[in-house]
Amino acid sequence: CGYCDNCLAGLPEACENVFIGADSQFEGQALSMGVFADGGLTRYAVLPAKFAYKVGPDTKPELMGLAEPLAGCGYAIEKLNVHVGDTACVLGAGPIGLMFTALLKASGCRKIIVSDPVEYRRNKALEIGATRVVNPDTEDVGKVVSEETDGLGVDHCIEAVGPLIQDCIDYVRPRGKVLQYGHDELARPQIEVGTLLKKEVELHSGFLGKYYMRKVGQIIESGILPLEKILTHVIPASRYQEALDLAASYQCGKIFVFMDL
Repeated sequence: CGYCDNCLAGLPEACENVFIGADSQFEGQALSMGVFADGGLTRYAVLPAKFAYKVGPDTKPELMGLAEPLAGCGYAIEKLNVHVGDTACVLGAGPIGLMFTALLKASGCRKIIVSDPVEYRRNKALEIGATRVVNPDTEDVGKVVSEETDGLGVDHCIEAVGPLIQDCIDYVRPRGKVLQYGHDELARPQIEVGTLLKKEVELHSGFLGKYYMRKVGQIIESGILPLEKILTHVIPASRYQEALDLAASYQCGKIFVFMDL
């Protein structure tokens, strides 16, 4: 909103008014059409100029549809301070997990282990940059991590599911870094405090893409990330049920729905 204590302190991701209704007096994120206010399912929308970022005319609109989730991932992963040659593990290979995989690859990770029970998603992760994929339903992810890191553990583990933070703590090396990004309001995972303390694990989390939209537009324009492999389907709004069914099947990456009504 730009007015609350958190916004004034440079913490817009913790805005006190981010979920208020469209009848409020605040402009900005609290009134984002299609997010916290109705009005997104239109060909055109009016929004404050400070929230508009110009991109090149050759940039595909469907790729710009990845801007919001990619901004959140990009903002969050910078907290890990990934270095060239690091090792990482990503739990979950949905669209968010795939974006993290692409960002880790672009950051120079030499090994990226991705865990997901769905074969389609595991194969997609390999296309994106994973060096090894694991089916957690039939394989021991911890054993795979140990094999790939000579028993040390990965430098970074990203949780992109919801309730698996303890697994991340188990998979990182001493003083490794964990990023909790999977968003599940009902998750109440138990944490082994002793393991957390003895390994001196760094815990991070991320919510929204703080000051990242301009940068993410430049990232998409540059083509540095294989976003066209993450965006697997483009479907018109007149066939929205097809898009919903496809998403529920897990046989897809990110789906872009465009207005044709």
